[in-house]
Amino acid sequence: MGQCRLCLQARPLCDSHLFPRGMYDTFRDLSDPKHVFLTPKRVIRTTQQIHAYLLCETCEERFNSHGERWVLRNCLKASGEFALRDALRAAKPSNTFDTARTYPGHTLGVDIDRLVYFATSLLWRAAVHDWSAKYGVGKKLNLSTYEEQLRNFLLGLNEFPENGSMIVYVSDDDTPYAGATSPIGVRTNENYFQYSFHIPGAMFFLLLGRLVPTDIHQHLCAVRSPERVIFLTKDVGELFKRAALELRSRLPASELSK
Repeated sequence: MGQCRLCLQARPLCDSHLFPRGMYDTFRDLSDPKHVFLTPKRVIRTTQQIHAYLLCETCEERFNSHGERWVLRNCLKASGEFALRDALRAAKPSNTFDTARTYPGHTLGVDIDRLVYFATSLLWRAAVHDWSAKYGVGKKLNLSTYEEQLRNFLLGLNEFPENGSMIVYVSDDDTPYAGATSPIGVRTNENYFQYSFHIPGAMFFLLLGRLVPTDIHQHLCAVRSPERVIFLTKDVGELFKRAALELRSRLPASELSK
């Protein structure tokens, strides 16, 4: 029993996961039951998953039905199947850049609302519980005054924050990295907040603050841009590799041989 962090009611709590339980099959080699946690202090090969008693059954099902099930069906699977990437590759892009193409997500059968909800729910979970205390993976996020706005959005009580933008990148690699990075957050030089994380085959950025440039809302955001834009790019793999190398550079010498 405890207080559900989403609806704030005193109810029996579920054993909730930071990353969906069904995603762990993608994190590991099919011949090895263990996956790898790479932290600034050590490398861990383990079957352990990141979970805590956090949500009541009703709110757990809300997260599942509003985002997680769709993401698990359409993002990279252990078999290599990647329905979301394939749907984008088969469509005509609205814009083409040096390293990326953009697509009007709302016209492709891509459920942008569920992608945005999933990403928002994971970042919110990273802010309302200190997962690093037990697992050493990721610091507790500070969403400032937006934490309550995001909670109400997840409950369906209000719209996505007016000063927020969610940017969705899908990997265009034939064999994307089958890993994830825990959510991180920084204050940018432009004085707004930027949060990000990876899942297998995709990366999400959440920008929050009054000073988020209007151009980002209008041209990059999966919520506010007229086309509900989504990106297809090989940069997802490069950003994931860069994050992993940054963590590896901080490891003690005793861990580097593992």
